[in-house]
Amino acid sequence: MSVKIASFHQELPLGISFYTFQIISCVVDVYRGDIGDTLTLSGFATYVTMFPKILSGPITAFGEIAEELSARKYSIFKVEMGLRIFILGLGMKVLAADRIGLLWNGIQTIGFESISTPLAWLGAVGYSLQLYLDFQGYSLMAIGIGRMLGFYLPANFNYPYISKSVMEFWRRWHQTLGMWFRSYVYIPLGGNRHGRLRLAGNLLVVWLLTGLWHGASWNYVIWGLVLFLLIFLEKLYFKPVLDRSKILARCYMLLVIPVTWMIFAISNLKQLGIYLGRMFGLNQGINVNPGDFIKYFSQYQWLLLIGGFLCLPYGKRIFHKYQNHLVCTFFLLIIFWYSVYQLSNGVNNPFLYFKF
Repeated sequence: MSVKIASFHQELPLGISFYTFQIISCVVDVYRGDIGDTLTLSGFATYVTMFPKILSGPITAFGEIAEELSARKYSIFKVEMGLRIFILGLGMKVLAADRIGLLWNGIQTIGFESISTPLAWLGAVGYSLQLYLDFQGYSLMAIGIGRMLGFYLPANFNYPYISKSVMEFWRRWHQTLGMWFRSYVYIPLGGNRHGRLRLAGNLLVVWLLTGLWHGASWNYVIWGLVLFLLIFLEKLYFKPVLDRSKILARCYMLLVIPVTWMIFAISNLKQLGIYLGRMFGLNQGINVNPGDFIKYFSQYQWLLLIGGFLCLPYGKRIFHKYQNHLVCTFFLLIIFWYSVYQLSNGVNNPFLYFKF
């Protein structure tokens, strides 16, 4: 006897999860007495509907920007700096994420049953890069527009792909979401202060909610449960071992990151099982071309190399060192106009996080 579990495909307004979390944080902060007299109707309305970040964050508490909501200063320097940050995010989205995304689209077109194991891993790496560059690109664009308007929005990413554990990864990935769950769910539940059993329960609640926050689909629930299990085991057993061996930690994360992102990306559980089976060679493929990896790697190797470089902190260091040089300004102009050209000639590629 088989049991069929229904999927949910309810259409919701863009960005609803982001501004809902901001409203919840504001209500809780008022209840706690953390905001006081700084909250006004106009300030609250501006806070909730602030257009640079309304669709995909960064998620901010009211207290973080309360002062800027009431009295902020404008300057040409802020406009210039904001524009530079915006262009970096635009280029990251249009010239890197969207182009790398063609690899994942191509693999989906082939069909998961018909790809080789090396190509399955290449697709997982490509999707991992696309997701980071897409969301980091949006975050930088939001931060840049906010800076031009006089707001200092918080960073959302801190190079998560250089992490040596899943715990560290989720401190670096989508930092504002992580801080929201920590401040309004994990700590109020008791955090790690009441023994292992309570810790497991608190982490389970946080990661189930994190999965469901991304969508009402079973793959997000499974994704949340897998991350809960990995983080709980790291807290109890694995973390000291990973801290002692950088090589082991890197190999561990090179395995965990692509696999967990595939659970995140593939909503059809049957197709998810097929893809994971192809990654680990556990099921027989259909009409598999052994040379498919070479074909796709040769097409996307430079994009993957650029995407990998953008996941490292070296680019940021170079930008900060030369951001006021004429060469850097000329380079940003090229990125801007080439991005505009690609947008005018290409198909619509919305930000991946618009659906969460």
